[in-house]
Amino acid sequence: MKKIIVSIIALFFATFGFSQTQSLSDKANKPMNVAQRATTELVKTYSLSAEQAKEVVKIQASKYEALGKLESLKATDMTKYIAKRLSTFETADNGLMVLLDESQLKIFKQQQIEKTNRFDTLVMGMKKQGIKQEDIDKKLADMEF
Repeated sequence: MKKIIVSIIALFFATFGFSQTQSLSDKANKPMNVAQRATTELVKTYSLSAEQAKEVVKIQASKYEALGKLESLKATDMTKYIAKRLSTFETADNGLMVLLDESQLKIFKQQQIEKTNRFDTLVMGMKKQGIKQEDIDKKLADMEF
């Protein structure tokens, strides 16, 4: 029963995202479309309620809008770009954490550990290959973990 409810919510957001795509220009609506797709995944992962899903869409839209605004920094100040990008992800994660109940938060924390491990493994591998930190930062700048 729980999977059916989650599937219905995910279908709702997918349908809503498709209808929004048709009605607004791609550029103006891109953060919301990406946010809705990301929310659909989060609904599945955490079994979010409809109320939680509505709030997560807002959090994700804000995140992707902020990330879009950072693109101009990439060419001019990579250090600042990376710092602001990480801050944007952290802000979104903190907003999500506030919404999650105890069982959902347990899943979230486990995923954070896995992301950290993937990141560390990737960085260590690049360092072993002799890649400079500046180049590592550039390669990692656009990755999501």
